[in-house]
Amino acid sequence: MPPANYFDDEDLEFNRLVLIARTGALLVVASQLLYLGWDVSVCGLHSPQLMLCHGGNILVGCIALALTFSNRPWLARHWRLLAFSICTAEIAGMAQISVITGESESLFVAGMLFIVASGTTLPWEPKWQAAFNLVPLTVLALSLPYTHDGVGGFQWVEIFCAIVFAQVTNLTLAGYREASLGRLLGLRASEERLRAEIANRQRTAEMLAESEAMLRTIF
Repeated sequence: MPPANYFDDEDLEFNRLVLIARTGALLVVASQLLYLGWDVSVCGLHSPQLMLCHGGNILVGCIALALTFSNRPWLARHWRLLAFSICTAEIAGMAQISVITGESESLFVAGMLFIVASGTTLPWEPKWQAAFNLVPLTVLALSLPYTHDGVGGFQWVEIFCAIVFAQVTNLTLAGYREASLGRLLGLRASEERLRAEIANRQRTAEMLAESEAMLRTIF
């Protein structure tokens, strides 16, 4: 009986992660293209700096998409840092656009989306989620003095609720993953014990068969 391949589940989980990352990168590129189109049609994009910021955000999304096709072992080792860096770069780009235009609404929405999306889809540890939750909050707070519309008190409540929701969801999913890993390791240990017992019984049966054949030869 061939040994069960318990790594199939791990490979499947990693493939799902790559699919999530690829989908997220495509959504980022599409949303940034739509945002660029909106600014071109409504605002006219008279500032070269604003155009550069839009292009930078689109480029970051394309880099994220390209990384999902990179070397698998390298991606498996560094995906947490890559996801954190790419999301932070997107938020920083949105913040720069808000500073140029003087409007904070797009940055607020983007921050909310990144917080909730990361907490519900990325299977990283709670410490990574907690660290990332501070990024949109900090960037928004630093950008507000340069905008004219500002963020109201209720909007701060909304973003704090999004942070709590994302962190609790991440903690819950992390608990499920840890429990699943424990069950997987238990199954692996049980199979190894069972195989050792089967091998031992086979050796015993072979020894008995040899003894029986020897007795028949003698008598």
